[in-house]
Amino acid sequence: MKRILSLTLTLMLLISGLCCAMAESVTLDAWQNEAGWTSFAVLAQDEALADAWDAGAKAFGPALGMDDMTGEALRAMNAQVCGMEDGIVSLTVDGSTITAVNAEGEAVFAHEYTYVDTVENAIEGAPMFVFRTDDADVGKYTYLCLTQPAVASDEGGVIDNFNLRYAEADYEALFAEDYAGPTCVLVSGDTTIENMEYTIRLIYTGSAE
Repeated sequence: MKRILSLTLTLMLLISGLCCAMAESVTLDAWQNEAGWTSFAVLAQDEALADAWDAGAKAFGPALGMDDMTGEALRAMNAQVCGMEDGIVSLTVDGSTITAVNAEGEAVFAHEYTYVDTVENAIEGAPMFVFRTDDADVGKYTYLCLTQPAVASDEGGVIDNFNLRYAEADYEALFAEDYAGPTCVLVSGDTTIENMEYTIRLIYTGSAE
C-alpha cells in the first residue's frame, strides 16, 4: 500500500536529467508552458486507458496481496494520491501568476506567487521550490511547493511533468517523513493518450508492452 501512496515518487524515478541547481532567486519561468498543465489523475480517466490500468492492476495487485485488484480500483487509488482537491483539473503559469481551473473552466484560484525557499532532497532526492502568495483568504493554496518540470522518458515514452504540494501555513510539514497527504502530478496539457498509456504500463508493470 505504501508503494501506491508513493506513486508520484515512482514517476520521479523515471525522470532523467533533473536539474537540481537553480539560481538563488527563483522565478516561475521554468513552469511556463503554452499547453498549460493538466492533472495526471484527470487524464488517466480516459477510457482509452482501461486496458493499461487492467494490465497494471494484474501486475501490481499481487504485490499488495490483492490478486483480484481491478484496473478501476488502481485508477481510483492513483486519483486519490496524485489528483488535486476542489475539482482542479489544470494549472497555468503566466509570469508570476498561477491559476487553477476546474472542469467547468472556472478559476478555483488565481494569485501572484513569489519564491521563498528551496527544500533539498524533498522527493527522491529532488528539490522542491516553495512559492508564497500574499493575497488574503487563500487558505491551503498560500504555499505552493513545486518540483522543477522535467521529462520522464524511457525508450520513447515522454511526459513533461512536475509534482506539487500545498499548504496554508506550515509548509515544512509537507516534507516530514510521515507525510501522507497528496503529491499532485501535473503533466503538460498536450500529453497524448499514447504516452499516458506507456507511462501507466511502465509504472505498474515495469514494461511498456
